[in-house]
Amino acid sequence: MRFQSRPSFLAHRAFHRGLIRFQVWRNNRSVAEAFRDADACDVIYRRRGTVQARIFKGVLISALASGSALLWHHQRTGNWDWRRGTGEVNATAYQSISAPLASRHMTGPASPSESPAPTQQVALGSLAPAPAQSAASTSAPTPASTPAATPAVATERSGPTRLPAQANVLLACKKDRTLYAYVRKAGTWSRIAAFPMAIGRNAGDKDERGDARTPEGQFWITGMVAGPSKGPLYGALVFPLNYPRPSDRAEGKGGDGIWIHGVPAGTLPNFTHGCISLANDDILALANLATAGTPVVILPDSLGPDPARQIDTVGLEREYPAIAEKYVRRTAADSTARETALKGARAFVANEQKRFPDLAMQSLTEADRKDIMARLDKWRADWSNRALDAYASNYDPSFRDRHGRPKDVFLERKAHIFESKSRIEMELRDPKIEPECYGRVRVSFRQDYLAEGPDGAQRSSETKTLRLDEGPQGWLIITE
Repeated sequence: MRFQSRPSFLAHRAFHRGLIRFQVWRNNRSVAEAFRDADACDVIYRRRGTVQARIFKGVLISALASGSALLWHHQRTGNWDWRRGTGEVNATAYQSISAPLASRHMTGPASPSESPAPTQQVALGSLAPAPAQSAASTSAPTPASTPAATPAVATERSGPTRLPAQANVLLACKKDRTLYAYVRKAGTWSRIAAFPMAIGRNAGDKDERGDARTPEGQFWITGMVAGPSKGPLYGALVFPLNYPRPSDRAEGKGGDGIWIHGVPAGTLPNFTHGCISLANDDILALANLATAGTPVVILPDSLGPDPARQIDTVGLEREYPAIAEKYVRRTAADSTARETALKGARAFVANEQKRFPDLAMQSLTEADRKDIMARLDKWRADWSNRALDAYASNYDPSFRDRHGRPKDVFLERKAHIFESKSRIEMELRDPKIEPECYGRVRVSFRQDYLAEGPDGAQRSSETKTLRLDEGPQGWLIITE
C-alpha cells in the first residue's frame, strides 16, 4: 500500500498544504514541490516517521527512568515526595501491608519478660517482613540491662521534626495482656492489630530495679536490634523503650533496660522481669508497624484500652521533635542494619517453625496443668460449700457468662441459688485441657450436679466448658 493512499498521509499532506496555502512554507520551494510529487513525498514521509519514532522512544525511556528513580527514592525513604527525602514519612505506605496482619492478631491475651538496649535507629514508618508462627510458655530470668547504644554512622541527619499525621501508636493494656496498634484517620483512632503479650509478674507501676513490674505511662521506641545479638532470652527482635525518662528519675524510680522483645525459641511468652514480651512471629509482625520514634502507651492494670482518651496527641506532638533528634536517623547504615536485623529475625522464626511444629500444644507445662486442675477443684468445692466470696474469687473481673452477663450480675444470681438450696454437690469427670493461645485454655469436662431445696432434689449430668486465663492471681475463669 503506497503511503499516499494511507489516511495518516492524507491528513499529514492536508496539514502541510494548509501551511503552504497560508504562506508559512511558501519560501521553502523544495517542501512545496515535494508535496506535489508523490514519489518524493514517500521519501519525506518515511524519514519523518523514523524521526517521530525516535522522539517517541526517547520520551518513553525518559519516563521509565524517572519512574524507576522515584520508586527507588520511595523504597529508601518511605516517601513519594522528592522534596522531603529526610522529612516526615508517609505512614499510609505501610498500612496496606499491616492491614492483613490485623485480622490475624485480633485475638485475646498472652503472657510476659525483661531486656537490654538499642543499636540501630530508623525513622517511623519503615516496612518490615510478614510474620510467621508463634512460640511456647516459659521465660527465664533476664540479665541486668545495658544502656542504649547509638548506631555508628558516617553521616547523621536529623529526624523529622513533626509526628507523621498517620503515625501508628502502640497501646499496651496490662488488663487484657494485649499490645494494640492504632492509627488515627480523619480524627478517629482505628485498631489495626492486636498481639497477645506478657508483662512483669507483679502488678503496678515500676518503682525500682528487680521489682518485676512493667512501667506505666507514655514511652517511645528508640530503635530495633536483632534479639540473638542480646542473648537467647530475647527471641527474634528487640525494640528498646526510653525508660527511665527524666520524669521517672525525678520521682526516684529505678531500673532500666525495658524492652519489647521476643522469647526463647520453642517457647511462648511468660511473665517477665518488667519488659513486654511477644511470641517471635508477633514481634516480627510488629516490625511492620513500629520502629524508632513509635509511641508506646502502657496502661495501668485497671484500665481497658480507650485510645480516644488514653492517647495524648498533643503530648506526642510536643515530645516527638526531641525523640526524633535523638533516635530517628535516616542513613544508608541505618537501612542496612535494619534489613540485617529483619533478615535474621525471619530466619529465626522459620527455624523455630521447623523445629517446633506443634508449638501451641507445648505451651502448657505440667506445672500449668496442675495449677489449672487445682483451680477447678477449688471452684467445685466452693460451689458445693455455697461459699459465695470464695466462689467469686475463682472468676476474673472480665468474666462473662454464656449469655454475656458480667461478673456482678452472674454472682447475684448464684447468691440467690445458694440461699435457696440446703445442699449442693458437684463432681467433675474426664477433664480435657486445650491451649487456645498464650495464657488461655479451654477445659471441657462432665459435670454431675445435685441440689436439694424446698422444691425437692434437682439432678443433672452434662458436658461443660470453661475458659481460663493466667494472670497475677493464677488461672481464673473468664467464660462459663
